[in-house]
Amino acid sequence: MTTADGATIEGPLIYQRGGQYDFNTGMWWSTFYQRWFQVDLKDCCFGEVEATDTGMKFGSSIFRGLLTMSGTYHKFRFQLFARGPTTTWMEAESPEFTVTCYTADTVNELDNLQSGEAGDARAALRELHQAVAYHGWIPQEQRGFHWYSYTYLFPRVIY
Repeated sequence: MTTADGATIEGPLIYQRGGQYDFNTGMWWSTFYQRWFQVDLKDCCFGEVEATDTGMKFGSSIFRGLLTMSGTYHKFRFQLFARGPTTTWMEAESPEFTVTCYTADTVNELDNLQSGEAGDARAALRELHQAVAYHGWIPQEQRGFHWYSYTYLFPRVIY
């Protein structure tokens, strides 16, 4: 594909190796091509961060939960689920972190984290945010229901 200024561009490579979005100009800086691209936010993909319970942490967690009734350890990760015009997919995920769960509704336990667990969860969320922003997802002010439910837009490049 050739842009208006005569440069040859391969679409998917615009976001490869990251870059940054300039909110003032509405342009994307491509680290790969070392230039600015105009983008369109009207016809784009939408993404929202969701929490996924990846399972119980085995070992002492089972015995602790059965013997003391003081909760079980569960592993979680944050995932960015993206929606386009025709499909939904999981775009990126954070490293796992551990949370002590006291009820069967494990995902809602994330809204009431203790200080040590909250730090691990925030670090995982920060790592996910940095990764998706680097690859072209633009953070939005609006959020979903939970404190971690950040939303993003992935713009369409105008050639």
